[in-house]
Amino acid sequence: MDFLKEINYTYQVDLVYNKWGKPTLKHAPYFNWSHSAGYVVFVWSHVVDVGVDVEKKNTIEWNEFGTTFNKDQWVAITTSKAPNDKFYYYWVINEAIIKAMGMGLSFDVKEIGLIHENCIAVNNEKFRLKEINVHPEYLCYLAFRGDQIDFNFEFQVSFGLKY
Repeated sequence: MDFLKEINYTYQVDLVYNKWGKPTLKHAPYFNWSHSAGYVVFVWSHVVDVGVDVEKKNTIEWNEFGTTFNKDQWVAITTSKAPNDKFYYYWVINEAIIKAMGMGLSFDVKEIGLIHENCIAVNNEKFRLKEINVHPEYLCYLAFRGDQIDFNFEFQVSFGLKY
């Protein structure tokens, strides 16, 4: 875990898990990771819990996922001029948000609505979103709680990893 040295983490690496199974480092920054088709994105923050998702944008049969999204998101996908791109937009954002919430798939993503100016309220909590440009064929978003639009966060993108 070389990244721990880079952020001056000097404690023993102790993972603890919340009641939904999200791991955190005891006495350390918040972190989250995601991977897709050989890319790994690792994000950490000393300020607020974070969630991240990255996906390679393949051409898929997106119409088979209608029950995965809430009604407003599904309408936005199916009426878009680029439905494949809109599908990945909501897929990645939804996953980043539920990871920032710390609940993972135990949270029903149908409760996440439309995004307005990279902000959304979920369960009476405000989440901000920030796109991370990792590669033109991938979509990646960072999600975090709160009103802070610009806080210093660090991220590490590792390329070509085999997993």
